[in-house]
Amino acid sequence: MIYRSLNVMTDNNDLPVLLEDLKSHLRITFDDDDNWLTMALRAATDYTETFTNNSFLSKTYELRLDAWPANKTFILPRVPLSSVTSIIYKDTDQSLQTLAVTEYTADTQSKPGRITEAYSKQWPALSTEPNSVRVTYVAGYGAAVEDVPMQLRHAIMLLVGHMYENRESSSTIAVHDLPMGYDALCQQYRYYVR
Repeated sequence: MIYRSLNVMTDNNDLPVLLEDLKSHLRITFDDDDNWLTMALRAATDYTETFTNNSFLSKTYELRLDAWPANKTFILPRVPLSSVTSIIYKDTDQSLQTLAVTEYTADTQSKPGRITEAYSKQWPALSTEPNSVRVTYVAGYGAAVEDVPMQLRHAIMLLVGHMYENRESSSTIAVHDLPMGYDALCQQYRYYVR
Protein backbone atom coordinates (compact mmCIF):
# COMPACT_ATOMS: atom_id res chain seq x y z
CA MET A 1 0.00 0.00 0.00
CA ILE A 2 1.34 3.45 -0.86
CA TYR A 3 0.52 6.11 1.70
CA ARG A 4 -0.43 9.42 0.28
CA SER A 5 0.24 11.32 3.48
CA LEU A 6 0.40 10.89 7.23
CA ASN A 7 -0.18 13.92 9.44
CA VAL A 8 -0.14 14.41 13.19
CA MET A 9 -3.49 15.93 14.12
CA THR A 10 -3.04 16.30 17.89
CA ASP A 11 0.23 16.19 19.80
CA ASN A 12 0.72 17.58 23.28
CA ASN A 13 4.46 18.06 22.48
CA ASP A 14 5.51 16.24 25.65
CA LEU A 15 8.71 14.26 25.44
CA PRO A 16 9.13 10.62 26.55
CA VAL A 17 12.25 11.49 28.58
CA LEU A 18 12.30 14.08 31.35
CA LEU A 19 15.07 16.67 31.18
CA GLU A 20 16.19 15.87 34.73
CA ASP A 21 16.48 12.15 33.86
CA LEU A 22 18.52 13.00 30.78
CA LYS A 23 20.84 15.29 32.78
CA SER A 24 21.30 12.57 35.38
CA HIS A 25 22.14 10.06 32.62
CA LEU A 26 24.70 12.49 31.16
CA ARG A 27 26.02 13.48 34.61
CA ILE A 28 25.27 17.16 33.94
CA THR A 29 24.80 19.18 37.12
CA PHE A 30 24.47 22.69 35.64
CA ASP A 31 21.62 24.39 33.76
CA ASP A 32 23.56 26.23 31.03
CA ASP A 33 22.84 23.60 28.36
CA ASP A 34 19.16 22.99 29.19
CA ASN A 35 17.85 24.66 26.00
CA TRP A 36 20.29 22.73 23.83
CA LEU A 37 19.46 19.47 25.62
CA THR A 38 15.73 20.04 25.15
CA MET A 39 16.20 20.64 21.41
CA ALA A 40 18.43 17.57 21.14
CA LEU A 41 15.88 15.55 23.10
CA ARG A 42 13.16 16.58 20.61
CA ALA A 43 15.40 15.68 17.64
CA ALA A 44 16.41 12.32 19.16
CA THR A 45 12.77 11.52 19.95
CA ASP A 46 11.65 12.33 16.40
CA TYR A 47 14.53 10.30 14.94
CA THR A 48 13.82 7.29 17.17
CA GLU A 49 10.08 7.40 16.47
CA THR A 50 10.82 7.36 12.74
CA PHE A 51 13.57 4.73 13.09
CA THR A 52 11.24 2.36 14.97
CA ASN A 53 7.93 3.45 13.35
CA ASN A 54 6.57 4.08 16.85
CA SER A 55 4.51 6.80 18.44
CA PHE A 56 5.83 7.03 21.99
CA LEU A 57 3.27 9.27 23.67
CA SER A 58 -0.31 9.08 22.37
CA LYS A 59 -0.99 11.19 19.28
CA THR A 60 -3.84 11.41 16.82
CA TYR A 61 -2.87 10.80 13.19
CA GLU A 62 -4.68 11.22 9.90
CA LEU A 63 -3.69 8.89 7.09
CA ARG A 64 -4.88 9.95 3.62
CA LEU A 65 -4.97 7.58 0.67
CA ASP A 66 -6.17 7.73 -2.91
CA ALA A 67 -7.99 4.38 -2.77
CA TRP A 68 -8.94 1.47 -0.54
CA PRO A 69 -6.01 -0.93 -0.03
CA ALA A 70 -5.78 -3.63 -2.72
CA ASN A 71 -5.47 -6.43 -0.14
CA LYS A 72 -8.51 -5.06 1.80
CA THR A 73 -6.31 -4.30 4.82
CA PHE A 74 -4.94 -0.97 6.03
CA ILE A 75 -1.57 -1.35 7.74
CA LEU A 76 -1.31 1.77 9.88
CA PRO A 77 1.96 3.63 10.31
CA ARG A 78 3.05 4.23 13.90
CA VAL A 79 2.91 1.57 16.57
CA PRO A 80 1.07 0.80 18.82
CA LEU A 81 -2.44 1.42 17.53
CA SER A 82 -4.73 2.46 20.39
CA SER A 83 -7.98 3.15 18.54
CA VAL A 84 -9.55 4.16 15.25
CA THR A 85 -11.47 7.41 15.51
CA SER A 86 -13.05 7.49 12.05
CA ILE A 87 -12.79 6.51 8.41
CA ILE A 88 -14.07 9.18 6.08
CA TYR A 89 -14.24 8.69 2.33
CA LYS A 90 -15.36 10.61 -0.71
CA ASP A 91 -18.06 8.69 -2.58
CA THR A 92 -18.67 8.63 -6.33
CA ASP A 93 -20.92 11.71 -5.98
CA GLN A 94 -17.93 13.61 -4.48
CA SER A 95 -19.63 13.74 -1.05
CA LEU A 96 -17.77 12.98 2.17
CA GLN A 97 -19.16 9.98 4.04
CA THR A 98 -18.23 8.44 7.38
CA LEU A 99 -17.83 4.68 7.27
CA ALA A 100 -19.91 3.02 10.00
CA VAL A 101 -17.86 1.14 12.62
CA THR A 102 -19.84 -1.99 11.72
CA GLU A 103 -18.19 -1.93 8.27
CA TYR A 104 -14.62 -2.48 9.50
CA THR A 105 -12.59 -4.19 12.19
CA ALA A 106 -9.71 -2.43 13.96
CA ASP A 107 -6.94 -4.75 15.13
CA THR A 108 -5.15 -3.01 18.00
CA GLN A 109 -3.32 -6.19 19.07
CA SER A 110 -1.18 -6.58 15.96
CA LYS A 111 1.94 -4.50 15.45
CA PRO A 112 1.65 -2.60 13.26
CA GLY A 113 -2.08 -2.11 13.78
CA ARG A 114 -4.47 -2.77 10.96
CA ILE A 115 -8.00 -2.20 9.75
CA THR A 116 -9.86 -4.79 7.70
CA GLU A 117 -13.29 -5.06 6.16
CA ALA A 118 -15.76 -6.50 8.64
CA TYR A 119 -16.96 -10.03 7.95
CA SER A 120 -19.10 -10.16 4.77
CA LYS A 121 -18.68 -6.40 4.22
CA GLN A 122 -17.07 -4.58 1.30
CA TRP A 123 -15.44 -1.18 1.00
CA PRO A 124 -17.83 1.27 -0.72
CA ALA A 125 -17.19 2.78 -4.16
CA LEU A 126 -14.89 5.82 -4.12
CA SER A 127 -14.29 8.99 -5.99
CA THR A 128 -11.21 8.88 -8.22
CA GLU A 129 -9.88 12.10 -6.68
CA PRO A 130 -6.63 12.03 -4.69
CA ASN A 131 -6.94 11.62 -0.91
CA SER A 132 -10.41 10.08 -1.15
CA VAL A 133 -9.88 8.06 2.06
CA ARG A 134 -9.04 9.59 5.46
CA VAL A 135 -8.33 7.36 8.43
CA THR A 136 -8.06 9.11 11.80
CA TYR A 137 -6.55 7.05 14.61
CA VAL A 138 -4.66 7.23 17.89
CA ALA A 139 -1.27 5.58 18.33
CA GLY A 140 1.09 5.56 21.29
CA TYR A 141 1.92 3.77 24.53
CA GLY A 142 -0.02 6.25 26.67
CA ALA A 143 0.00 9.82 27.94
CA ALA A 144 2.69 9.50 30.63
CA VAL A 145 6.47 9.18 30.32
CA GLU A 146 6.31 5.93 32.33
CA ASP A 147 4.04 4.39 29.66
CA VAL A 148 6.88 4.43 27.11
CA PRO A 149 9.06 1.30 27.30
CA MET A 150 12.29 1.88 29.22
CA GLN A 151 14.42 0.52 26.34
CA LEU A 152 13.13 3.25 24.02
CA ARG A 153 13.66 5.98 26.60
CA HIS A 154 17.19 4.74 27.19
CA ALA A 155 17.90 4.65 23.43
CA ILE A 156 16.85 8.31 23.20
CA MET A 157 19.19 9.22 26.07
CA LEU A 158 22.06 7.35 24.36
CA LEU A 159 21.41 9.28 21.16
CA VAL A 160 21.31 12.65 22.95
CA GLY A 161 24.52 11.74 24.77
CA HIS A 162 26.14 10.96 21.42
CA MET A 163 24.93 14.28 20.02
CA TYR A 164 26.12 16.14 23.13
CA GLU A 165 29.64 14.71 22.88
CA ASN A 166 29.87 15.09 19.09
CA ARG A 167 28.30 18.47 18.33
CA GLU A 168 30.55 19.47 15.46
CA SER A 169 30.38 18.14 11.92
CA SER A 170 34.15 17.66 11.99
CA SER A 171 33.82 14.81 14.47
CA THR A 172 36.09 11.82 13.83
CA ILE A 173 33.07 9.55 14.31
CA ALA A 174 31.21 8.80 11.09
CA VAL A 175 27.91 10.63 10.79
CA HIS A 176 26.01 7.38 10.21
CA ASP A 177 27.37 5.81 13.41
CA LEU A 178 24.89 5.52 16.22
CA PRO A 179 25.92 5.05 19.83
CA MET A 180 26.70 1.51 20.94
CA GLY A 181 23.55 -0.21 22.14
CA TYR A 182 21.10 2.10 20.31
CA ASP A 183 20.16 -0.50 17.67
CA ALA A 184 19.94 -3.27 20.25
CA LEU A 185 17.59 -1.23 22.46
CA CYS A 186 15.36 -0.28 19.52
CA GLN A 187 15.35 -3.63 17.72
CA GLN A 188 12.42 -5.33 19.46
CA TYR A 189 10.32 -2.18 19.00
CA ARG A 190 11.19 -1.64 15.33
CA TYR A 191 8.34 -2.27 12.90
CA TYR A 192 8.29 -2.07 9.13
CA VAL A 193 5.25 -0.81 7.25
CA ARG A 194 5.01 -1.22 3.49
